[in-house]
Amino acid sequence: MQKLKLVVSAASTVLLTSCDYGGETAQVAVGSEVGGTGKITYDHEQLAPKKHLLTVKVHPGLGESEASMKKRQRVFALKFAAEACGGDFQFPNDPTLEQDIEGGLVQRTKVFLFDCV
Repeated sequence: MQKLKLVVSAASTVLLTSCDYGGETAQVAVGSEVGGTGKITYDHEQLAPKKHLLTVKVHPGLGESEASMKKRQRVFALKFAAEACGGDFQFPNDPTLEQDIEGGLVQRTKVFLFDCV
């Protein structure tokens, strides 16, 4: 019986920890935790010399509304694009801008595509 518990425990640990196959690559936005709001984490990938993919994850603050989280994501994406491009940029006519943020228990995720001009 003791061996069975050990085997089940080991198998459960392997299954639960193997889900994170990509490792932690997200960066925490500096100063993103203000007052009662949650932090912002992001992943940035340069797809081409002037094309970028930005994944923004907002962690909700205590009692924070969906509208507030969506606004924080959008503002962060705008600031990031301006800094990454060093000037002018545009979000192409991309259907992901019209989609709602992907919900989650502890974070909300949205993907932004932008071009430096």
